[in-house]
Amino acid sequence: MTVTTAVSSKLFGKTQIKLKFKEQATYAAIGFIMGGSTVSAGASPFGVAWAGASPPAHSAAASFGAAAGYLLLLKGEAAVRYIACIALLLALRWAFAFVSPGSMAVLSPFLGASAVAVTGLAAALSTDDYGFIMLICEAVITATSSLLFGKAQSSVFAERPSKSGSICVGIALCVMYMGLSRFIFFGFSPAHSLAFAAILCCGFYSGTGLSSAAAVAAGLSSALSNQPHMLAVCCAAGLGCGIFAPLGRVGCCAALVICSLMGYAAQLGFEGIGFVFAESVTGCIIMTALPLSFLSKVGIISRYPNADGDMLRTAVISQLWRLRTALSDIAQMTGEISKKLADISGDPIESVFAKSCSAVCKGCKSSPRCWQTGYDNTADALNHAFSAAKTKGSAELSDFPAHFKCDRIERMLEVINKNTSGYMTHRMQQRHLSQLRSVSGDQFGGICDLLDSMERQLADFRTADSQTADAVTKYISALGCECGSICCFLDSFGRISILAELPAHKAVRLMSPSVAADLSEIVLQELSAPQQLLSGNSAKVMWSAKAVYGIKSAFVQHASGGNRFCGDSLKVIDNANGNAILLLCDGMGVGSPAAVDATMTASLLERLLSAGADLPSSLRLVNAALLSGGGEERLCTVDAALLDLYSCRLDIFKAGAAPSFVLQNGRCRRIEANSLPAGILSGAEAKHTTVSLSEGDIIVMLSDGVIETGYEWVPSQITAFADCPLDELCQRLIDTAHDRRLSDREDDMSVLAVKIVAA
Repeated sequence: MTVTTAVSSKLFGKTQIKLKFKEQATYAAIGFIMGGSTVSAGASPFGVAWAGASPPAHSAAASFGAAAGYLLLLKGEAAVRYIACIALLLALRWAFAFVSPGSMAVLSPFLGASAVAVTGLAAALSTDDYGFIMLICEAVITATSSLLFGKAQSSVFAERPSKSGSICVGIALCVMYMGLSRFIFFGFSPAHSLAFAAILCCGFYSGTGLSSAAAVAAGLSSALSNQPHMLAVCCAAGLGCGIFAPLGRVGCCAALVICSLMGYAAQLGFEGIGFVFAESVTGCIIMTALPLSFLSKVGIISRYPNADGDMLRTAVISQLWRLRTALSDIAQMTGEISKKLADISGDPIESVFAKSCSAVCKGCKSSPRCWQTGYDNTADALNHAFSAAKTKGSAELSDFPAHFKCDRIERMLEVINKNTSGYMTHRMQQRHLSQLRSVSGDQFGGICDLLDSMERQLADFRTADSQTADAVTKYISALGCECGSICCFLDSFGRISILAELPAHKAVRLMSPSVAADLSEIVLQELSAPQQLLSGNSAKVMWSAKAVYGIKSAFVQHASGGNRFCGDSLKVIDNANGNAILLLCDGMGVGSPAAVDATMTASLLERLLSAGADLPSSLRLVNAALLSGGGEERLCTVDAALLDLYSCRLDIFKAGAAPSFVLQNGRCRRIEANSLPAGILSGAEAKHTTVSLSEGDIIVMLSDGVIETGYEWVPSQITAFADCPLDELCQRLIDTAHDRRLSDREDDMSVLAVKIVAA
């Protein structure tokens, strides 16, 4: 269904109206509660302070709510006076409407204090000095409260609340608590339940320190609201839930209920203790139901990081461990080949020609005739024999020209064959030595590239703050999984990862989807399913921010000539470090030899890329592995694509591979690059191309056997069958390529199709 622009604008406008109404109602409700908050001597300037701290767009709603609170909760002459204060404050704010919003945030508290001072000045002058002093104190309280309330509002709406802002939010909640204390239903106080819920949240998520501070603040607020017995009750509850917070939610809640009952009974006995029990249990229910996003807004849970060296060290060790495991596979494979190459030594042959002649012609009576008067004929004849020996492996008598006459021709032939064979063997050994040095250079260079890539990745990491780590630790501990270490860190885009190290037999408890859902709520980011890495008796479980995109893939392969093995190898990794990895490797030739090279290349690349290595350095190491084949030529084309599942950026690397095709918005684009296959030269590099994709786009990778007769037909085929299932699209391309063959010679054919979908 298509929604027109006019309709969408109306819908958007209605949504905005609903949001504005919700905000206005919230400001009015808080103003109403603030209107009922009083301190010593019946002073109640907090409704005025709230109206003064509210931004201009909400000042009317906040003022109306505060006036209603004064009228219904405070009552009497004091209510009339404070309502007059609010009216004067509105008039002053209207008079200063020309002031910028930033300046008004600073000016409003002083306007509120002025309104309180002006309306109370006549009454203060008619009393003694005490009344005048109280008026000054009330004006100061109004200005101070307005400043604190303003900062609290900014902290709640800020994306990154500060500690001072969180403290201001706590003070505002304490003032609201005093207003809510006026509401008691049949002996039950909702304010007490909210206080218990706040103490529980502070104790469970932030430990004993913050729960004790919250308990003292709630107790003092109760004392100021003529409920002094609640001071001891709140302090006992805060201390208990903070101490028993490591036992999880159940232990924390049970400790709060028991300690609050004990604190009440120690002061007032058992009369009315049932209400305290109901209030504390209700507080436990509220704490369980509160969303973590709200706790983040008020500053109890922080979602943004401060650097922590221990956590960063854990992340570095984990990355090193993964790369070390991947590199050990390559080291084992190439090491076995290198060990078989014996140490080669010996003097180089300066002149095989001269050595052969010296051995045969020395002492020959015909030597002066051959090497003086007939030098040109002799040299020409020996050159023919040496060329034949190098070309065929050994020379024959017929390889000497007919004009060559030698008394020791058979001996000369024997020496030429022997010395030429030694010379060719020596040259081959020298090539092996040179190749070995080149392979070693590529291996060390590839390792250096890997370390450099890892350093760049880790430089972007930053550790999550201790509160987030503590909350995650408490949650995992409550599941009965005592971890050796827990690391929460973010990448350069703010995407969080959680790494927990624990005994292997307990790791299964963390693999449930419900655990990932709970951790997502704690860290305020949706996490993907966990990955488990085993190392002996220890296990590492890792959660990462869930990707925005996913892939659907299918492939079809056809082995040439009825061979059992296809010389192409395909690998698809759905999600590795936030990337989808697509690999198509084509070994030289057909059958099992080509399949071995292709499978080895694809497997090594898969291990390295899955461990977080970048593709250029990985390909350099794989190229070295192919070059170290003991002199045997081992070539393999590499077609690799890395799709970023967060941004939908596609990076394509080709080393001698066939073109790839990308279908975007109904148009098919060809991506090709002239490059050498892996294993053909030391230091061979893949050609890199970057493409920006979106949901619904299709990527098609194919081996050169599919386009043996050209690739002009491929885009039309992909476009025509784009709506078909991916496996059918692949089969159509294979069938068309098979029908277009022009000779009996057949090559292996492989087609891989990938479609981008929403995660």
